[in-house]
Formats: sequence, C-alpha cells, structure tokens
Amino acid sequence: MTVPRTILPGVTGLTVKLPTPPGMLLGLDSFRAWPSGIRFFFVLAARVSALPDEGSPVAAHGLTAEWREPGTPPPECVRFSVTHGDGTTISNLDGHGANPRGVLDLREGGGSGGCRSDWLRHDLGWWLSPLPPPGDLVFAVEWPFAGLDRTEARVDAGVLREAALHARPLSEITC
Repeated sequence: MTVPRTILPGVTGLTVKLPTPPGMLLGLDSFRAWPSGIRFFFVLAARVSALPDEGSPVAAHGLTAEWREPGTPPPECVRFSVTHGDGTTISNLDGHGANPRGVLDLREGGGSGGCRSDWLRHDLGWWLSPLPPPGDLVFAVEWPFAGLDRTEARVDAGVLREAALHARPLSEITC
C-alpha cells in the first residue's frame, strides 16, 4: 500500500533527534498519519570532512538508503529500522514489500540532498504500513561507513494513532 491520495492525513508536530557523534545530525520529522500507515522524513546531515574517506562515492554523491540484493549490504548503505511495540521489526533492508509483517519503503520521490560545501544532507521520505499498534516505536539507525553505531529514538505510537483519527477523505472537505 502507498500513501493514500484521496485522504487528507492527520498531522503531528512530532520531531525527534537521534543521538549522534560530532559532525553528524540524524532526525525524524514531518510525521503524517492515515488509517493505513504513516509517512515521515528521516533527515541525515554529516560533515564530509568528518567521514572516513572524503573521496568516496558517499562523500561525492550521497548515501545509499535501499538495498535489495541478497547478502550483507556495503558499509555505505545506511541501515534504518522501526520496531513496533509488539516486537515486529521492519527495515529498509527488507526491500519493497518483502516483509510480510509490514512495509518500510522509500516512497513518492522521497529523497533530496547531496553535497553542498562541506555538508552531505539527505531528507528521505518513508512510508510505514500498517499503522503501528499501541506502544513505543523504536527507530534505529546505523551507518558503518561513517562509524555510526546503532542509535535509537523512541516514539509513542499513540501520538501517530491519534493523528490518524483526524485523517479525512477529500470528498468530505468543503472549501
């Protein structure tokens, strides 16, 4: 399933910063919720001079956020996962719809960024479906290439579930 086009989402003011080493910023932002799932942005910014190899393709062209090949992804690939309150984990390494428990997918032209001056920045839009069950969502990121060990942030799924209650079909909206 993808972002519903005929339903106006419920929105939150939720912004989450994940712990990072100096020279790097990771965050989650722009959470929107529908009864069928949520859309949010994962924001990564890093000083190119802080990366281990300034001449690498990552430093020159940006990061890799999707991996669909068998085996272990290269260190340049950012690993991103969401664990639901019931223990179900969905990862960007699962591929498009490959995980029967749900979908965590880069969607709708969901990325922007690249290198500007000494900064590498990417804003990646993700679709998570179905709507998370009650409990904490654990968002985890690791990026071996940049020396970023697993870092996590927790979000109360209740905030997202509440926002989904405010989603409205466009046909119900009068101008």
